[in-house]
Amino acid sequence: MLSSNYIGHLLSFDGAAKRDGFGGAACILWSLPSWEIVAATGHFLEKATVNEAEYSGLVKDM
Repeated sequence: MLSSNYIGHLLSFDGAAKRDGFGGAACILWSLPSWEIVAATGHFLEKATVNEAEYSGLVKDM
């Protein structure tokens, strides 16, 4: 947990996939403490499991 006076960046990410393998992932880089969006990206995945979709949201944007 970050302290309430933390100054820096926070990266949030998520991903999802359907049974047929199509999925997507997204990532948002926030500037704290103002919660302004520094960058936001999204990715389409043609073949992925749910775990692969979630991890790709992090890995593609690091």
